[in-house]
Amino acid sequence: MVILSIGQNRIEPVLLPITKGEKHELLVLKDEKQISLDKDAKPTQSIALVWSDMPLCIEHVHPYILGVLPKGIEVKALEQKLQVQSIKMMDTMKDQVKFIVHDNMTLVASHTQVYKLEPRGYDIQVGRLVQLKHFELALEIAELIKETEEDRKMRRIEILRRYAFYLFTQHKFEQSLKIYLEIKEDPVNVISLYPHLLPSELRATVTQPLPAAPPVLTGDDLKKGTEHLISYLTQIRYQVQQDIQQPSVGNSDMMIAQVTTIDTTLLKCYIKTGNNTLIGSLVRLPDNHLHLTESERVLRNEEKFQELVQLFRTKGKHSKALELLHQFHKGPTGPLSGVWPTIDYLQNLTKDHIDLILKYSKWVLKLNPDEGIKIFTEEIGEVENLPRGKIYDHITACAPQLTIPYLEHIIHRWSDKTPKFHNILILIYKKQVEDRLPKYLQMTKGRPRAKAGEEPDELGLLRSKLLNFLQSSQYYEPEALISNFPPDDLFEERALLLGHLGQHDVALAIYAHVLHDPKLAEDYCHRIYDPENEENKEVYLSLVKMYFHPPSLTKLGIRLPKRPDPERNVE
Repeated sequence: MVILSIGQNRIEPVLLPITKGEKHELLVLKDEKQISLDKDAKPTQSIALVWSDMPLCIEHVHPYILGVLPKGIEVKALEQKLQVQSIKMMDTMKDQVKFIVHDNMTLVASHTQVYKLEPRGYDIQVGRLVQLKHFELALEIAELIKETEEDRKMRRIEILRRYAFYLFTQHKFEQSLKIYLEIKEDPVNVISLYPHLLPSELRATVTQPLPAAPPVLTGDDLKKGTEHLISYLTQIRYQVQQDIQQPSVGNSDMMIAQVTTIDTTLLKCYIKTGNNTLIGSLVRLPDNHLHLTESERVLRNEEKFQELVQLFRTKGKHSKALELLHQFHKGPTGPLSGVWPTIDYLQNLTKDHIDLILKYSKWVLKLNPDEGIKIFTEEIGEVENLPRGKIYDHITACAPQLTIPYLEHIIHRWSDKTPKFHNILILIYKKQVEDRLPKYLQMTKGRPRAKAGEEPDELGLLRSKLLNFLQSSQYYEPEALISNFPPDDLFEERALLLGHLGQHDVALAIYAHVLHDPKLAEDYCHRIYDPENEENKEVYLSLVKMYFHPPSLTKLGIRLPKRPDPERNVE
């Protein structure tokens, strides 16, 4: 790439060695163009510095490069290539001009003239450069001011703050916000540059005065600026979250207030840019610091009701979330319609919220019992740990048809050993069997009854469940149940209860002399026999005695209307 063309007015270029910190460079001037080379003769900058005319000589006075031109002196910033000052001279300068630099004084001398150049104080230069919006040069000169490190730091921050604001007014959002991030500007001040992002009460707390009114952003500029603000706030949020986790760093209340403003602004930015995925992610964050009232207002205005429900969930405002779900369950097909959003919500509440669960499950149980029961039976830890006594009472009151499915689930699926639940399930089975038994007996009048549990339709199914449960469960209380069973029917069930009470003689009498079923009697003996148990080891002997010496059924509490006591059965 050609940086310097071959001049026609000067045969040889001007060479000037300079020192920049610990680096040594060589300035090469050819006609009006000047470049800087490193020790390997490679250009240190891609663009040449251009003078308005061919300098007669040049001199480096950090951070400036001075050039004497035929009609005056130009002062330029070496790094920024800015023309800082132009000094006209009374007479045209000829060749044989040179600079003489001593301490803080610079002389320009020829055979006939001498000019003294005396710089103004650095602080004055910095102020003037900031006014001219030459911020990078102002920062460079500010480093030359003799002051304490703290004052130097504060001066630099103020220059950068003004630089960042200037870049913002030029819609250079990325560069602007990068500087704000560097100087750790209060995010509230940065957010205030954008229209309608800060609530009025927060806008009134902005303490950092602006050099001018911020630009009014619209259209693509607003979208672009908002996208860069999201990136800025995300970085700030991470830093503040890290600080909050370290109690020794700063004021925790102040930091929480700050991250609350950040999160709430991020939500508004996501909405403005139409990023629904990030909206959902933010409201679902367990550690989000969204301002509830302001966020609710924004989400309602934008009809983001699904996200509002999630916000209520993460903020622990379960009543508000469940009210909203109930409000929208009849709406058109959508994420909040139907019973399942409420079912899912309730399934994930812990036992501490049992009153809420019971309250808001009522309408679900009444509207869709088959799905509603899953609020209390889903294979989720939170559901399994709910207080089952309260749930049973609730289901009995709201949807009694679900009591059997609920009890069967907690007993058979979750292995609940509570005697109360086992007792209740047995009594419910019995009640339903008894409700259906008269109709069955009417149908079979004059014909033998089917074996217990093999009756047709629901009667056989329910009685089979009852018999199996009486035989398999070890946790019901037979002494509390047996008085509920009729003395003149359901003999198979009575025999099982008697067996659990250890009254094997009575149970065997039922099998042998009431049911006349030796197979059931033998099966009973097989189940009960235990050679190590005093009560059970002679059960087979009891059965033999039962056949040789039939007992009085009446004395055993068994009532068989119009049927005499059994005869000996020794065949």
